Amino acid sequence: MEAGDEYDPFVERLRDRQIKAYAEVRIQLQRSAGYNKRYYDIGVKPSRFEAGQWVWYFNPRKLRGNQMKWTQQYEGPYFILKMLSPLVAKIQQSSQTKPKIVHVDKLKKYEGAELRMWSTAEVASTARRDGDREGATGPYTPSFSASERSSESGRACQSYGGSSF
Repeated sequence: MEAGDEYDPFVERLRDRQIKAYAEVRIQLQRSAGYNKRYYDIGVKPSRFEAGQWVWYFNPRKLRGNQMKWTQQYEGPYFILKMLSPLVAKIQQSSQTKPKIVHVDKLKKYEGAELRMWSTAEVASTARRDGDREGATGPYTPSFSASERSSESGRACQSYGGSSF
């Protein structure tokens, strides 16, 4: 008789017990996760944002020598140009800044006084009001062309007695 023959039934029983134990643990963990999700969802209020709304953007920065609780965590206010999905927004701080694409979890509603809009913000706001979703995504178009801008800056330099570069 070989020594390995005695271990076969023991190993099979141990393997079967472990499979049953892992199955029971898996079922209990799924049940527990369901309870925890239900309990967590009670206190969660989904945030709804739409194009044309002013928001703060959460952007924590660790600055050397400064404690986090004394630094500003939010930037802005930003204007929502377009909601790319229910969870992703395209925001812009001013007409000179580049738009950012951010998750809505990093946004907080702006509660301050009404802000003055720039042309892109006006286009997005008007498009939202009229129900035109395509108009809200258009690029920023300055009120005058580049040639007008250069001729205008040349006139400004000449009025100060300088030469244009």
